[in-house]
Amino acid sequence: MLFKKNKKKIPEAGEPGMVYSMTPRHGHSHDVYDENNIRQVAGCLPIDPINKRFLLVTTSSNPNVWVIPKGGWEQDETQQQAAMRETWEEAGVKGKITRHIGVFAEKTKAGVKAHHWIYELEIQEVCKKFPEQKKRERRWFTYDEAMLQQRPPYYPSQQQPYYPSQQQPYYPPQQPQYRPQAYYPPPQQQQQRPHPQMHPQPY
Repeated sequence: MLFKKNKKKIPEAGEPGMVYSMTPRHGHSHDVYDENNIRQVAGCLPIDPINKRFLLVTTSSNPNVWVIPKGGWEQDETQQQAAMRETWEEAGVKGKITRHIGVFAEKTKAGVKAHHWIYELEIQEVCKKFPEQKKRERRWFTYDEAMLQQRPPYYPSQQQPYYPSQQQPYYPPQQPQYRPQAYYPPPQQQQQRPHPQMHPQPY
């Protein structure tokens, strides 16, 4: 089913301190990295609780690939604010976070590339104009349709949740947010060369 605008006017949504700007943030210079220098990503699964459907968006580079809105968590915002901001910029929806779904490891052949902090967002307003409306398409999906569109790490058969307790604590919204310490790469240890064996010299 193609996207249809919700004509019902709904009050402004968002958690305290949330700002819905028409200028999207770009670049990774202000992104949060953990102590292992792994990038932190935040996003939401936007849900229409009345009609029981999900809103997905296309990637900016491929109009045939449907994903949940997500992006870099930046240093001047909480995880929830980052997830809601990315959902607003990419999908043009406002709402309230209802629960934390999980943290997923985005893996490549070289190792873990990023940790994705994903939340469930109950949609309260769907806007006609939003920052990336000319870069992406958006569409409603049923649960089964949405699962067929998702690629790893979100596709259920290959879903590998990353549990924060293994690396770092997860704090609910009422508690101070996790802020990783500055990352300093470990110093490289110089390999000690073996001493040459001494052989007696002939007289």
